Amino acid sequence: MENELSDNVYFITLSSSVQLSPIDRGNMKVASIAKNIITAYGVEPNQVRGAAMAAFIERAHLVGELNDLNAQIKDLQEKLKVLKKYRKVKHIGEELKALSGREEKKYRKEHGGDIAEYHETCKQVLELYPSGNIPKVENLEKHIASLQKKLAKKNTEYNQADKKSRELSEATRTIEEYLRQEQSRDQQQKRKRNDLE
Repeated sequence: MENELSDNVYFITLSSSVQLSPIDRGNMKVASIAKNIITAYGVEPNQVRGAAMAAFIERAHLVGELNDLNAQIKDLQEKLKVLKKYRKVKHIGEELKALSGREEKKYRKEHGGDIAEYHETCKQVLELYPSGNIPKVENLEKHIASLQKKLAKKNTEYNQADKKSRELSEATRTIEEYLRQEQSRDQQQKRKRNDLE
């Protein structure tokens, strides 16, 4: 079928001087568009199906990479949210540690809600970073920005691979449909000739 596809694509370019019905001209025009797509991607006519499959596989691979990057970014954004909250309430713990006796009791009474929020935030930070090695908010923001740039680049690659996959698949279907119609027409012409003989 692939050699037949190659020969018939060549036939498409040569048969334009033959007198054709409007339906045949329409079919040839669609097949010519498909041939132009194949040529634009630098694919040989007998390799269209394989190139379409390769583009689809590349597209699927990029989907996996995009999902991984999105998951990493989401995870880091959650961590960043907790670290920003910790940065906001950290002074409460420092103030509490600096106090003792009556001052500490008074501070606890006046800032009970804030102290509870501080302890809850500390617990979240320790769950995220059990080693106690807590990154700086700025470093985390830079890392997220870096991943977002990488995500944008991969998204562009995905869009190109998706377009190529769709166009090559459509070109393959179009050419195969054209060839089926040509075969059917040839068979009908043979039957007519045989009936006349």
